[in-house]
Amino acid sequence: MVARLTKQLEPGVKYGVIELYRIITGYYKGDYNKQKEEWEKHDGSEEKDWKNLEWSSTHMARKIELPSQFIPEDLQGKEDPRIHTIAHVFANAAKIVAKCEAADIEAHYAHGTIYLYDNTNDGANGVSQMIDEKYDQILETCKKLLDDCDCDKRKKPESGGCPKCTFTTGFCSTNNQHLDKKRAREFFNSLENIS
Repeated sequence: MVARLTKQLEPGVKYGVIELYRIITGYYKGDYNKQKEEWEKHDGSEEKDWKNLEWSSTHMARKIELPSQFIPEDLQGKEDPRIHTIAHVFANAAKIVAKCEAADIEAHYAHGTIYLYDNTNDGANGVSQMIDEKYDQILETCKKLLDDCDCDKRKKPESGGCPKCTFTTGFCSTNNQHLDKKRAREFFNSLENIS
C-alpha cells in the first residue's frame, strides 16, 4: 500500500483534518503463523486483470513539525530510518497515553511533519484530540520507551529496537525493519519541546 497526503493542516495549525490518498498495488500471501518475510509478495502489475484499489479518506490529526535540522535531505524516494523510527515511537507513545487499541491511531510522515491521525471509518474516533491535549505526556513517554528498553544492549548496538520500544503493530512499509533506535533516542533526548 502506498499512502500520500493530499490535504494537510495549514502552517501554525496543530490539530485538524487531513486527507490521505491510498493505493493498493499488490498483496502478500502466506501462512499466518509464519513471519511476513516468509510470505509470497504479489505485485499486481504482474497479474492478469489486476486493478489497483484506490481511495481517499479524511482523518482528524495532530501535527508534529520537526525542527529543520532533523528533516532529511532528498533521499530519492527512500525512507529515512531515523524519521521512520521517530514516527513509530510517537504512535506507540500516543497509544499508551490515550489507552486506545493499536489500530485506532496511525502515523504518517510528509514534508518535515509527522501526523498522528485517527485511523477509523470517518477518521474521528477522538484519539487524536486526546493526543493533542496530552502532547507533553506523549513526548515524555516517547523518551521513556527508548531509554527504559535495553534491547540495544542485549542485542547488537546498532539494533533498530524491538516490540517494546520501536516496532509498531500497525501498518509498516518495511515490516519493522530498517529502524534506527539510537538516532531516534538522540532526537527525543535532544528536544526540550517540539510542537
